[in-house]
Amino acid sequence: MQVVSTTASAGTQVFVSVDLTALGNEAATQFSVNFNPSIVSISNLSSPNLNPDVTIGTGVPAGSAITVNGSQALFGRIGVLVDSAGTFVSSPPARQVVTLRFTVSPTAPSVSTPITFVDAPIGRSTSDFLGNSLATAYVDGVITIQNGGSE
Repeated sequence: MQVVSTTASAGTQVFVSVDLTALGNEAATQFSVNFNPSIVSISNLSSPNLNPDVTIGTGVPAGSAITVNGSQALFGRIGVLVDSAGTFVSSPPARQVVTLRFTVSPTAPSVSTPITFVDAPIGRSTSDFLGNSLATAYVDGVITIQNGGSE
């Protein structure tokens, strides 16, 4: 699982992809990401399919469901669960699991701000169709802010 690094400007929205290099037996995955809420923000809405800033990715099986735990978004953490009726198609290429839409503060400086995997509010886990846990590596990413607002 990887947060795909990207660039953005102060005062804009930026889309960050979370991708999975699938073996083809993954049916569900859950994780949380941590971010600096003084630099980027994301909606704190929780519930299935309601958070406008967290959308299901193009690489998940048709009919998959997404549930978001935004209870800690104001503190820089958001949790995501993607559950599917089938299994992910094996990679390559990496399969986009979700897209996170962050709003970059208009006063954000020119800086690289990390987006890291953490275990709160939802612990990291990937499982097969029978619910068996699958070993998964997690690779953090960054949003590089260009044209910072406080330069």
